[in-house]
Amino acid sequence: MISREVGRATLKIALQRLAARPRDAQTAQQIADIALDHGFEAEAVSALEASARLIGQSPTLWQMLALLHRALEATEEAIAAFQRAARLAPRDVRIAHGLALTTQEAGRPAVALYDAALKLAPLDGELLLGRSAALVAEGAMERAASCLAALLVHHPGWLAGHHAFAKIKAMEGRADAATETLHAALRLHPRDPNLHAAHLAILARVGTPDSILSAVTEARGRAGSLPAFAKAEAMARSEADDIAGADAIFATTDATGDPAFALARVRHELRAVRPESVDRLAEPLTATGEAVTAWAYRATAWRMLDDPRLDWLESSEMVGVYDIADQLPPLDRLRPAGIDPSHRRASLRRVRRQGVDLVWPRMKRGRRGRHLER
Repeated sequence: MISREVGRATLKIALQRLAARPRDAQTAQQIADIALDHGFEAEAVSALEASARLIGQSPTLWQMLALLHRALEATEEAIAAFQRAARLAPRDVRIAHGLALTTQEAGRPAVALYDAALKLAPLDGELLLGRSAALVAEGAMERAASCLAALLVHHPGWLAGHHAFAKIKAMEGRADAATETLHAALRLHPRDPNLHAAHLAILARVGTPDSILSAVTEARGRAGSLPAFAKAEAMARSEADDIAGADAIFATTDATGDPAFALARVRHELRAVRPESVDRLAEPLTATGEAVTAWAYRATAWRMLDDPRLDWLESSEMVGVYDIADQLPPLDRLRPAGIDPSHRRASLRRVRRQGVDLVWPRMKRGRRGRHLER
């Protein structure tokens, strides 16, 4: 990908070219691509909309315009552009998916739109997961889980489907049922290492240390010794306060390219009351997606060490208070319709640029297992 500076310069030239030839669909699409790749949507949206309206019958341009509006969080405009694109290209699954997804992000019912998109691509995994999230958003968790379970009977190797089923069960407060589909899949394919790894990943969220260790033993007996199994054992032994046992595995298991496991190592060092190691191991993680938690662990270590850097981290210069009330949507938009507000932590959806995803509810940790945090 070209640099942001080169992208800006290229965009400027393309905008000048489009201004001279507003019906140039190829240039208009180039503008949209550059804007979406480099975050220049605000600079490009007006020119692209003018060309889309002038050309009129280009579904691709209306789709690109919708994506620009979506990136700018102009939801109504994005939906309208996707609808225009869908009318022009009713069999384009990407446009149908975009319309369903953007409608879902807006907090509107979207199951019917996903159903329409799935008629074009019945086994599209992203569409199936999106439909599940849309059902959850409309308060139909049981239906969402049942639909996924039925699909997984015929497609037991669909790992994303197993994870989505487990998340929904956890959101329902039925964490004990989170691995039902994986148990069924493992009965059919007991030597599949990917299924065992998925099983362990879900147990790490909802299981007990003992259940994880038991599953690790079974996985090794069926599929051999794999790094994923060692990582699961290390984390489980740490949670079970088997410090020495966890130490031995952490010391011989490479965390390169796995920030989540590296963070688990930091958490283990904190549990073992080794603040110097916590600080050392957490520092490189402050530049990863685990940065927020890594900084929290460093702060804890500095507090334990009476390190003066804690004063810097917690100084008033590092903290600000901002009133954003006028920028927030109505509070009832922050939870799916039909869900009891007391369960809000279990039902909130994370909205990403890539889409709306089902998320794990917050679970309180305990040596006897985990339970839903109310």
